[in-house]
Amino acid sequence: MDELRENLKKLLLAGVGAAATVAEKGAEIIDGLTKKGGEAVDDLVRKGAETVEKGKSAGEELKADLGKKYDEIMAKAPKTSEELAKWVETLSSDARKTLGDILNGCQDDGACEPETEDTAPAEPENAETEPAPQAEEQPEDKTEE
Repeated sequence: MDELRENLKKLLLAGVGAAATVAEKGAEIIDGLTKKGGEAVDDLVRKGAETVEKGKSAGEELKADLGKKYDEIMAKAPKTSEELAKWVETLSSDARKTLGDILNGCQDDGACEPETEDTAPAEPENAETEPAPQAEEQPEDKTEE
């Protein structure tokens, strides 16, 4: 009976030791993963910063290229009404018609749309026979102060 008691005691202590070992090894694994995870996060942050810098650089290059193209186009653009008239003369008849449609569709605010049958101003059907309706005058509100 003492031997049985001793074996049960050893078995219980072995279980407690195994549980302690599992807890220690688990903590080591978790610490290792945390460190590796931290390194992975740091790596991602570094790569993200590099990508942002590359994007800024590409954006600056694009801006410079667009500026050069704009300057080239503006150097060739007509600067006087005479130069513009000469340029219009070089256009095909279809291109001149399209340009005319666009200019005819311009509003006083500078917004331009090509004039088509849908956007052309319509003549009122009975403009000559009926006068435009007049707004009724509202009586003034006379309240005593």
